[in-house]
Amino acid sequence: MAIDNKVLGIIENLTRGTTGLTNRRVVLLEFARINGWRPSDTEDYPLVSDLANAHLVVEHGLDNSIVISFLKSGTPYSHLERSDKLRLLALSYNNLVDWHFFPDSEGVQWAFNRTNPPSEGRLSVYDDPESWTAKAFEKIVGRRPSPNVKALDDALITTISEWRRKLAQELQSERKTESLSLLFSAILFARALEDAGRLQGQQTPTDLLTDLLALPGSGTFSSCIEAALSKFELHEYPVTVLGEQRLLKTFDMLNRQTLYSLFSDFYRNQSYSPYRYDFSVMSKHALSRIYENYVSLLREKEPSPQMRFFPDLPDEVRNKALGGIYTPQYIARFFAKFLKENYTPPRFRSLRVADPACGSGIFPRTLLELQCDPIQDIDVKQTASSAFGNVLCIDVDPNACQATRLSLALLHLVLTGQVPKNLDVVEKETIRYYTAHKNSLAGKFDAVMANPPYVKWERLDSELRTRFKTFLGALGGGRTDAYQAHLEVGLQMVKPGGYVLYVLPHAFLMSNNSATLRKRISDHYWVRVIADLSEIPVFDVGSYVILLVLQRRVADAKETPRATVVKCKEFVGHALQDVIENRLVEDEFYSVYQVPQDAFRHAEWTILPPKEFSISSKVSKKSPLHKFLETAEGFITGADDVFIRIRSDVPNDEARIYKPYLPDREMARYAVPKGLKKVVFYPYVDGKKLAVDQLESEFPRTWHYLMSKKRELSRRGSVSTSNPWWCPVRPRSPKTMLRHKIVSPHLVAKPRFALDLTGDILVSRSPLMYAKSVDNEDADLRYFLAVMNSRVFFWQMMNLSHKYARGYLMLEKKTLDPLLVPDPSDVPTSRMAELLQLVDERLGGALGVEDDIDKIVSELYGLTVPEMKALNFW
Repeated sequence: MAIDNKVLGIIENLTRGTTGLTNRRVVLLEFARINGWRPSDTEDYPLVSDLANAHLVVEHGLDNSIVISFLKSGTPYSHLERSDKLRLLALSYNNLVDWHFFPDSEGVQWAFNRTNPPSEGRLSVYDDPESWTAKAFEKIVGRRPSPNVKALDDALITTISEWRRKLAQELQSERKTESLSLLFSAILFARALEDAGRLQGQQTPTDLLTDLLALPGSGTFSSCIEAALSKFELHEYPVTVLGEQRLLKTFDMLNRQTLYSLFSDFYRNQSYSPYRYDFSVMSKHALSRIYENYVSLLREKEPSPQMRFFPDLPDEVRNKALGGIYTPQYIARFFAKFLKENYTPPRFRSLRVADPACGSGIFPRTLLELQCDPIQDIDVKQTASSAFGNVLCIDVDPNACQATRLSLALLHLVLTGQVPKNLDVVEKETIRYYTAHKNSLAGKFDAVMANPPYVKWERLDSELRTRFKTFLGALGGGRTDAYQAHLEVGLQMVKPGGYVLYVLPHAFLMSNNSATLRKRISDHYWVRVIADLSEIPVFDVGSYVILLVLQRRVADAKETPRATVVKCKEFVGHALQDVIENRLVEDEFYSVYQVPQDAFRHAEWTILPPKEFSISSKVSKKSPLHKFLETAEGFITGADDVFIRIRSDVPNDEARIYKPYLPDREMARYAVPKGLKKVVFYPYVDGKKLAVDQLESEFPRTWHYLMSKKRELSRRGSVSTSNPWWCPVRPRSPKTMLRHKIVSPHLVAKPRFALDLTGDILVSRSPLMYAKSVDNEDADLRYFLAVMNSRVFFWQMMNLSHKYARGYLMLEKKTLDPLLVPDPSDVPTSRMAELLQLVDERLGGALGVEDDIDKIVSELYGLTVPEMKALNFW
């Protein structure tokens, strides 16, 4: 392949610096277009203007992934001094980007900034004419070095966390009503002012805050912060961002040496990193991720009514009651870019937008970044002044609201050089606030974006339960979760034609308590996008999600849009980018396809790719499992460590009140394991439940053992007259438990149905299934064992079962009963005999027959060979 002379000309143009600022931006975007890069920003970075003429920040799967810098001619990167290299790499590092490219006329030099010293390499255009392209980057990323430098967000969070711990005890007696949040907010704000001023050409000391400490009369925290604000002509104290000015003096008890160390840690990364922090860069792109990470993941142990940005207790824990979880940048960017693609540029910049569960403000901030993007030919200051005024943020958590204010204020500062006079950030419980201001909020917004709190009914206090149930009214079904009420707020706030963009639990697609809400959506809104990310670890708290984009229907609309569906296993950023660019994709990593709005008329939203439509049609003609098998739940003891014992610890003459125990992790496909080492106390003899006097007289050593555990067992909430302290909570009747049955783990990644033909084995909490008809019990169980371990049955499980932590499926009676199976009475006698023979061989240990079993079952469902291949997912 020949060298692209047009690209070569652009590179020579940019490295020589022969174009003005406006033309330079045009040339940069042309370089990106030709070489397959997705630009997200063009940087003018005066602090390295002696080294480089232009910089381009580009995306890779909706994340900023690389900075491309065009060095001045005659100074190739490899010939630079180490200090100059680090100045350049600080631009990518402070953008939360690991990679930096330096194109020249002979290829590209690359650097990975997360190692110390930075890892470097070169691609020659003579060896690879595509060296300047995004494809070349794909090759390099595959050889990513192992980092030994913390990422910017991790480094800053660690610094803040460590200082919070150090200062908590020292300030304990002085901070009865104040929080350490103010201290960190003030430092971050002052540092952002300093770096933004330096970027705009102001002459300031290298480390302003530490230098101010040395001045007469400036040896306290408050005096240093006030002097820094004054230096940058901030004559009006920013109460909106930092709270009352008098509160700064809370920290004046800190001595000069402590302050010097504290301030220094916000100039230089202390984690084996060679880079200085530059808040003028990170305030534009990276700081929202830092706030989102810290505020959403690290919360105080006991919620209190004090306003604070960062928690003020030494211990950091995740507070599930608040429901907040970290939102990845690619989701926020997807929502913002979706809106950009669905409005004209002027209309996009003037959208009125709300986030009723704003967290650290990552959704509105990301949208504002895109609205005020300097890549567009706009007046950034004028656009920012109107766009920031069109945003409403609501959150019950004062930490989150303070983080949102600071994050948006710093973005406004770096875009305009000014601090916003007012930000519409409301510290209220969303449902209460919306109800009180419904007349001014309902139907008033062009877009509502949120990652609402995922707080289940059990963890809601009684007041919130009542409020949510009242607000939802007939839309609420059963035990209302917090996210459902927040979703209804978004549905009400958006105007006709406007968009609702939410991150929701995967359970929303199928749960009974969301059925009425789904019906309301299908009647009055268009589903524009459903992205099933349940196989992606979006969050690290075991919550598996979908992205839902809705559009409120417009009366007399001439066209009904089709919905775009994403099912993703890997490369989620690329999949979402394909949605934005209207590309339909089908590969091993993800599928992007479209379905009509009628697909959402069903009670449950099971959205299948086109290749599975015919499979669904054939499976739908079969019979539900509950017609043939009864599904029950295993025992519950309430104290497994007491009632489940090692077999050898049980007296032989008392073994008849113990049964073999099969834990979930030991369950396998088809056959139950032999020689189980554990047993469970099962208080039944000859089908009748033991009385306490019989237990004491006939099984004295077991009684003595239970007596030794009486205090522990008596503390269980289940203890009552009908359920004495010595008895398991729910041992289940022998008529259910002690019979031939199929068992399965409660959580599965693949089918692991096994047959218990002795009837003695007990399982805990897991599902068990036994034949409704005893006439041909064993043959029926062997038949359904084959069916339930098949690919077709697992395909149904994946589409209808709730997702759980690490992508597992949760199997319960309500999910198993409706699954469809071929009626055994419709199977020809010879085919049934062949299938049961194979099952017997598998039960005997012949692993090689599973494919033959699966083939027969697929044929019983009526599937063709291509359809069977479409289900080849293990």
